[in-house]
Amino acid sequence: MIKWANILLLSLSACACATLPKATGGSGWSFYTAHEFNDKDVDNQGQPLGFEQQTGATVNRGAKVDNATCVSVSDGVLHIKARRLDAPVDNGYGKTVEYAQGALRSAKPNSSQFWCCFTENMRIEVRARRSAYTGLNDAIWFMPNGSGKWPACGEIDLLENPKKKINNRAHFTLHTEHHYSGNGGSGGITASTKVEDMSDWNIYWMEWYPDKIIGGVNDTAYFTHHKGDTEDWPWSQEEGFYLILSRGLSTDADRWMGAVDYSTWPTPDAPTMDIDWIRVYTNKDFKGPKAPKVKYY
Repeated sequence: MIKWANILLLSLSACACATLPKATGGSGWSFYTAHEFNDKDVDNQGQPLGFEQQTGATVNRGAKVDNATCVSVSDGVLHIKARRLDAPVDNGYGKTVEYAQGALRSAKPNSSQFWCCFTENMRIEVRARRSAYTGLNDAIWFMPNGSGKWPACGEIDLLENPKKKINNRAHFTLHTEHHYSGNGGSGGITASTKVEDMSDWNIYWMEWYPDKIIGGVNDTAYFTHHKGDTEDWPWSQEEGFYLILSRGLSTDADRWMGAVDYSTWPTPDAPTMDIDWIRVYTNKDFKGPKAPKVKYY
């Protein structure tokens, strides 16, 4: 395990950036960009700038993605909800569902709101918390900007928290052509660790190098994967990766995260995942471009 003595939970003001936040991992990292989810950085529907609705059958499997009713920003925090619908609807992928949820992806490189391309020689930190309800897999993950086919293109799951039973376990996983679930795949390259309370604020982070990926929570690294440990290494793509924030609601008791139990919800939209901030740092070996001029900090 790698440990650091202190965790610096620094806050930026919405308009003053004279003192940039330091990486909680210590020296060797320089501030690159951030998304602080300031209340001013929303569109006229209240949606956070720098993100768009994530689409696809995967995130719509158990609940229709509807950011208009399930995503909001208040007091500098992004809120991603799941809620039960008044009546079943088509999820847009040929399945009728009874729930809606939020799912976001960071803005595309050709977008006017583009603020970061995630790639090697970066340290990425996300301060997050989640409410504890079964049948949900709160996730912070990365997919490539390029057009490669999954799983050969690669996937990085910085955080998953599947809750077949309520738990406080954080999972870090890599998926590649030879390491994915289903269709004969051998599962992901993964590790997990117990977190004291995931309903409280914690910092989930990764350090991404040309020859290794390290993942951790707060002051502890619990995942390390070296280039050459497995058959493939799709993590050095020139196009880089984008960030996804999603809930992964399930109504199937046999799935990894089990099934939601609506009877435990005190309101129709009780389960939430909250993101306080996303901060990105680079090291001396970073060869990418300067951070985009778009700033959300």
